[in-house]
Amino acid sequence: MLSASYDVGVVGGGPAGTSLAIQLAEAGARVLLVEKKPPPRDKLCGEFLSPEARLDLARLKVLDEISTKGASMHEARFTVPSGAESTFALPAPGLGVSRLLLDATLWERARGAGARLLEDRVRAIEAAGTHAERASRPCSGALRSPDAAPAPTEAHRERVQSTQRAPRRGDRRARSTLYKLDERAPSKGQLAARVHELLR
Repeated sequence: MLSASYDVGVVGGGPAGTSLAIQLAEAGARVLLVEKKPPPRDKLCGEFLSPEARLDLARLKVLDEISTKGASMHEARFTVPSGAESTFALPAPGLGVSRLLLDATLWERARGAGARLLEDRVRAIEAAGTHAERASRPCSGALRSPDAAPAPTEAHRERVQSTQRAPRRGDRRARSTLYKLDERAPSKGQLAARVHELLR
């Protein structure tokens, strides 16, 4: 039976989860990062980091490593099924980097910051009073947080309509779905302040 106590449990070791684990571990929290399939792993995605992402990578102290292994991107091009395309210059350079490299770099950074990394699948999170339990397999155990509290973050779906016709008959237009954080969701600073309060 495995039993341990952590200040924060992060479920999911993608870019968001590992970034959060890094920052919390560096702030002194006992962090458990749980990922069902840790690196090395490859994932098909756009492999593009916006200019704003450079600031986040710098804060995480991985910008230099990723920049030397990635490609600097100065313009973007969009192409639709009809063949029409639009190219425009980016306001600042972005980065082209594989998820294989990005995930592995952030994972090692989280480990170096002091987060405990666990390869496992979370089945459920149960809260009772001021602690939460992680129930998972194949690991048989409970990991407790002394002051577990749900983060008051909410999101909703938004449909957006493109200006290009969908490649089907009729007058329908291509549609996409965005997930947008509600304005009442806490900022990174507010969330960090709340975590510091819990760690006192």
